[in-house]
Amino acid sequence: MVTEMPIGLEGVFLEKRIQYELQESEYAPIFALGFSVEEVEQLIKENRE
Repeated sequence: MVTEMPIGLEGVFLEKRIQYELQESEYAPIFALGFSVEEVEQLIKENRE
């Protein structure tokens, strides 16, 4: 029997992990201001270009 994690739960887990990584990164200040994970990721992508 294979037990699969529901996608919703997996998504929440992944988002929490991403939030933790962002909180530990140089982008923590903007993340702390209330920007969403997606907004912070977009800023990171723009800064890499």
